[in-house]
Amino acid sequence: MRRTILRSVLLAVSVLAALQAADVGGRWHFVFDTEAGVREANMALEVKGQEVRGKVYEISSEEVSTEVKGTFSGGRLTLEFEYYSADAGYKSVVKIQGALEGDKISGEWQFDQHSGTFTATRLKAE
Repeated sequence: MRRTILRSVLLAVSVLAALQAADVGGRWHFVFDTEAGVREANMALEVKGQEVRGKVYEISSEEVSTEVKGTFSGGRLTLEFEYYSADAGYKSVVKIQGALEGDKISGEWQFDQHSGTFTATRLKAE
C-alpha cells in the first residue's frame, strides 16, 4: 500500500516538473485559419512565472505591430493583443487559447465575433 502511494506521489511530482519545465518563451510562427483564408504572424514571447508578455511581428519584417500579454500554466497558453483587421475594417482584441506540445502550440482564436483554429511552431534560433 505504501509503495503504491509513494509511486503515485513520485509520478505526480514528475508530471508536474515536466509541465513546469515546458516553456513557451522564444520566437513562434503562428498560422491562423480564418474565414478569409490563412493569416500568419510571428511572435516573440517571454515568460516570468505564469505571466507571458511579448510582441507580434509582421512576417515580412521585424516591425512590431502590437504588444501581447497572457498567461501560461499547466501547459495551457492564453494570449491577448489588439489587432487591426483590414478584412473586417476595424480594430479589436484577438484572444488565443492553446496547448503546448513540444515545439508546437495549437488551439483556438477569437476576434470579436470571428473565430477559428491556429497552430504555432517554435522558430529555431539562427
